[in-house]
Amino acid sequence: MLNLTNYHEHPADNRYMVYQFYQEDHAGYFQELLDNAGVPYERYEDREAERFRILFGVSKQYNRDTVKSNFLVHARYRSRFISNNALRWTVLLLVAIGLALAVAGVIHS
Repeated sequence: MLNLTNYHEHPADNRYMVYQFYQEDHAGYFQELLDNAGVPYERYEDREAERFRILFGVSKQYNRDTVKSNFLVHARYRSRFISNNALRWTVLLLVAIGLALAVAGVIHS
């Protein structure tokens, strides 16, 4: 089964979710957010996998807080969709011109 997220149900105990991170700073920030929210968890560093990863086991009872923390980690470390400033503003300008022409066409007809 293809999993596009960084979390899944614990394979041995369906009362828990497992969150996985491949970067130390992402895992550290996630851990900090869980600590601040008062969410109990278990942390495990899997060095024997193909790729080093840090796993967090969290009870589904705290699902709202952990999902929010996970989103905040991804929001903090995400890269921009269009990283070049000039290209980003050009695309926004073209979209604005297209919308203006569409509105003008509706008003004119």
